[in-house]
Amino acid sequence: MFWKIVRKQFLAYLLSFRFVMGMVLCLSVGVGATWMRTHAYRTALTDYRINRGDHQAEARGYVHPHPLTYSGVSVDKRPNPLGIFYQGLEPFRPMSVRVTANRDPMAEEQYERANLISDLFQTVDLISFTVLVMGLLALVFSYDLVSGEKEAGTLRLALSFPVPRDTLLLGKWMGGYFALAVPFLLTACCSLGIVVLYPGAEVSGSALAAFGLLVCAGLLYIGGVYSLGLLVSALTFRAFTSITVLVALWIGMSVGLPNLSPYIAQALVEVSTIQEVEREKWAVTDEENRERGRRIRAYRQTTTDPEWQRGVVISELYRDCFLQIARRQEQIQTAYEREVDRQVFAAVWLSRLSPAASLVYATGEITGTGIREQRRFRKALQDYRVRFLNYAEDKWIERARQGGGEISTADYPRFVYFRPELRDRLGAAMVDLGLLAVWSLLFFVVGYVAFLRYDVR
Repeated sequence: MFWKIVRKQFLAYLLSFRFVMGMVLCLSVGVGATWMRTHAYRTALTDYRINRGDHQAEARGYVHPHPLTYSGVSVDKRPNPLGIFYQGLEPFRPMSVRVTANRDPMAEEQYERANLISDLFQTVDLISFTVLVMGLLALVFSYDLVSGEKEAGTLRLALSFPVPRDTLLLGKWMGGYFALAVPFLLTACCSLGIVVLYPGAEVSGSALAAFGLLVCAGLLYIGGVYSLGLLVSALTFRAFTSITVLVALWIGMSVGLPNLSPYIAQALVEVSTIQEVEREKWAVTDEENRERGRRIRAYRQTTTDPEWQRGVVISELYRDCFLQIARRQEQIQTAYEREVDRQVFAAVWLSRLSPAASLVYATGEITGTGIREQRRFRKALQDYRVRFLNYAEDKWIERARQGGGEISTADYPRFVYFRPELRDRLGAAMVDLGLLAVWSLLFFVVGYVAFLRYDVR
C-alpha cells in the first residue's frame, strides 16, 4: 500500500502542468546560467595565465633592489572551477595582489567594465538557482498536499480506506519529493555536462566530487522547503491560505533573515571601523620608520666601516624595520579580525534560522568560496610578504657587497597557494549540512503531528 501511494503521488505530479513548467524553468535558468558562468571561467583562466606570465616577467626584469622593494611584485590567485556552481566570495575576474616590502598586500583592479548592466543584477549560479527557483518550486508542489486535497474531497476519500494516516502522509511526501528531485537532478547533470565538455574549462576529479556534495546539499535544502510546505498545508484548511503563508515564509527565510542578520549582529557586537584600523597601521609605519632613521643616523655618525659594509648594515636595519612593521601590522589585523569573527559568528548563527543560509554556508565551504577560504588566502599573502621582504633585503646586501651595479631577480620567491583538501572542506561544512537535515526532519515531524489531528471533513 505504501509504495502504491508513493507511485500515485509521483505520477500525479509528473503528469501535471506544474511539473512541466517547473522542468522548463529549471533547465532554462539553471543550464543557461551554468553555460554563461563556464564561459566566464574559461575567460578568467586565460586572463590568469596571461597575468601570471606578465607579472613573472616584470619581477624577473628588475635590475635594482629599489623597485623590487617598493614597487614589489604582483601575485595571482588561480580561478576556482567550483566558482562556476557557487561564486560566493570568489572574485568574478582573476585576482592579482601587489606585494611589497613596506606595506600590506593590496588587490589590484585591472579590468575595464565594458558593460555595466551586468553589475546591476544578482549573479545566478547553481546554488542561487536552488535557493530561489527550486525553493519556490518546492512550495508550488507542496502547498496543497493536505489542504488542497481536503478542499477537493479526495483526502476524506483516501482516509475512508484502511490506510493509516502516517503511511498516507509519508507516501505522499516521498512521491512528491521524488517528483521534485527530477528537474533538479536533470538540471544538475546537464550543468555538469556543460562544464566537463566545455573547451578550455579544466575540471579535476576533486571538483567533480565536490559537485556531488553540492547536489546532496541542494537535495537536503529542497527536502526542507518541501517539508515546510507540508507543515503549513497540514495547519491550514484552504490551499489559498497555505500558499499565501508559504510565500511570506519563503521570502522571509530566503531573503529577509539572511540579509538582516549582519545588521542585527552589528548592533549586538561592536567592531572597530576599518578606518581606525588603517590609521593604527599607518601610525605603526611612521613610528618604525622614524626609529629606523634614528638608528641609521647614529650608525653613520659613529662608524668607520668601509662603504660596502655600511650598505650591508643599513640594509639589515631596513630589514629589521620592515619586519617590525609587518609583525605589528599583522597583530593589529589579527586583533581586528577577532572582533569581526565575533560579529560574523553572531550573524551566522542568527541567519542559520533559515535553511537557505545553511545551504549557502555549506556550499561556500565545499567549493572553497566562503569566508574561511578568504581568510586562508589572506594569511598566505602575509606569510609570502615576509618571505619576499627578506628576499628584497638580501638583494640590497648582495648589491652592497659587489660594490653596486645590477642584480638578478630570476630567483625571486614564487607565491604558491593550495586550497584545502575536499575532506577538510567537507568537515567544515558538516554543521550546516546537519542543520539542513534537521530542518527537513523537524518540519516533517511537526507536519505529521498536525496531520494526525487534521479534520478532513
